[in-house]
Amino acid sequence: MNEHHSKKDLPEGGELFDSSKVGPLKALLGLVGGVCLTATLIILFTFSRSGGEEPKLGDWASYSYLFAVIFFFTLAVGGLFWTILHHATNSGWGIVVRRQMENIAGLIPWVFALMIPFFFSQVRDDLWEHEPLYRALVAKTEPEVTAALKKDHEHWKHEVAAWTEKAESARKVVSAGKASAGEKATFEVRLKEAEGALSLIKASEPTEASVRGKLQGKANHLLAQKWNLYFHFSKPRLIAYAVVFILMVGLLRKWSITTDKEGGERLFLRSRYWSCFFLLPFGVGFTFLVIDFLMALNWEWFSTMWGVYLFAGAALNSMALLIIVVTLLRENGYLQKVVSPEHYHLMGKLLFAFCVFWAYIAFIQFFLIWYANIAEETRFYLLRNAEWWNAASIFLVVGHFFIPFVILLWRPVKKNPRLISMVGVWCLLMHALDIYWIVIPERAPSLTAGNSPRLWSGEAVILDLIAFLGVGCTLAYIFLEKLKGVSLYPCRDPRLNESINVVN
Repeated sequence: MNEHHSKKDLPEGGELFDSSKVGPLKALLGLVGGVCLTATLIILFTFSRSGGEEPKLGDWASYSYLFAVIFFFTLAVGGLFWTILHHATNSGWGIVVRRQMENIAGLIPWVFALMIPFFFSQVRDDLWEHEPLYRALVAKTEPEVTAALKKDHEHWKHEVAAWTEKAESARKVVSAGKASAGEKATFEVRLKEAEGALSLIKASEPTEASVRGKLQGKANHLLAQKWNLYFHFSKPRLIAYAVVFILMVGLLRKWSITTDKEGGERLFLRSRYWSCFFLLPFGVGFTFLVIDFLMALNWEWFSTMWGVYLFAGAALNSMALLIIVVTLLRENGYLQKVVSPEHYHLMGKLLFAFCVFWAYIAFIQFFLIWYANIAEETRFYLLRNAEWWNAASIFLVVGHFFIPFVILLWRPVKKNPRLISMVGVWCLLMHALDIYWIVIPERAPSLTAGNSPRLWSGEAVILDLIAFLGVGCTLAYIFLEKLKGVSLYPCRDPRLNESINVVN
């Protein structure tokens, strides 16, 4: 049984992080992150091919950068998931570690800032081959569509001339007073026909807008049975994802920090109320984002399990990161009176649960694709069983599931901060391999239009490492900055005593 504490035993304003103690570390992270990130972006935009040239370093670096950004995005969005879930379920035990969940989630705006290069076509064309393919199809069909529009236009011009002549003849008969009642009615009908024909000829004129609309339909027809979402509004969708996730992070963190100053239940209840609604946009937004960024790497491939597969990895490994962060803070003298082995045990059980959940989803996805045996679907796994990726696939199963599964069965491991943190580090390494295994095998086949089976390149691996260090060190620097100025735990949360004295 651990020693019991109450709010009276804690500093009134909570514990503040002394950033001066990590000054050299921050300087190192800033230097490495700045140099590597700058180098990656320079390579990305400077050393790229044009036209039908062979792939250059910048083209290979597009995949390196995507791998790095998505890896850290999953960790940040996982922090948001745990924050929302703790509020929505009114969880009491996690109050003392919730601020670190918020700090991890607070990296989301910065990760979206790092996604800005994905707005540029030279990066997008390397990663998502359906975009240049779509433009090529449009260009190929443009003469055909334009000719068809001109033919329609000439047809209606001829029709208008005929109807106008008939209407004019009828008008002369009526004006001479020689027309009967029936002829007057006929004149009115022909006049309306002429007016209708005038509107038709105007509508059939091949304007820029009409040509673009016809081309859109023609290209989509040529890409029949492929999901239309890939081809339209990808940039606006990315902006929408950013707005939704940043709004959720900003509100929950703002209410949490304000509660440290005000106390009471007002903002605590507001966070709980809104978190119940945040679960829906979180799930939908995350699912569509990983579809747009990762499933679309091969636009012919699809999996109904894709969103939940990436979510399982994000939840699992953000919990691993949370355990590591809390342990590092405790090792440096923080959170000693609020975080106990009981909290580690609970976090360890969640780590174990999502380890099993990830394995279950991964197996079901593989099993369904194997059983269906559809060429468009099996390509994903066939590609990842070529060359050394076969060993990586096997190691991913063993390392991402079996090893942590066996270790986390032991209760003493889950209650020991250092041991459970070592498991957390291992899980993060396996998650990096998982994202690498998803992104990088598509690099050579996509950049060479399937003409090169080469899946491994020494230069490309160096680019992968530089991009990973650039994004990772930059975000680590920002994370240390976010620790400043606010308590390391929600010091005036109404359920703080319950969390401090949790017994599992």
